[in-house]
Amino acid sequence: MVVTWTTFQETPGAAEYSLPMSPQKMTVPSTVTIFIDGGDEHRKYYIHRAHMTHLKPSQVYEYRVGDENGGWSPLFSFRATPSGPNWSPVVAIYGDLGNVNGRSIGRLQTEAQYGTIDAVFHIGDFAYNLDDVSKLTKHII
Repeated sequence: MVVTWTTFQETPGAAEYSLPMSPQKMTVPSTVTIFIDGGDEHRKYYIHRAHMTHLKPSQVYEYRVGDENGGWSPLFSFRATPSGPNWSPVVAIYGDLGNVNGRSIGRLQTEAQYGTIDAVFHIGDFAYNLDDVSKLTKHII
């Protein structure tokens, strides 16, 4: 599982994950890519990616991202993919979330919350509001 998030300051960043209620936490450092908004203010963003490995198939994991100096995100969770030759994932693929009159997000949220889809592929057009940092999401998963 790879988790991705952004920060506005340079920080090492890591993902900490475990099975629920487990005292044994695993921590992996993130790799960082710098993104510079080409607008008038040339804002710099740090895109972090952390690869969580050695997951048990079909198990739910809890994770958070951040670090001791900059603080940690809230706790999130995911289910590791099943293993075996008979697993056939159900995916949703879409291209435009819709900044105004968006119609896809409600259905995608519902399907994800009920566990009827295994993955969502967003194939483009989500860079809204790069002109206003206050509207950006801090954690992108």
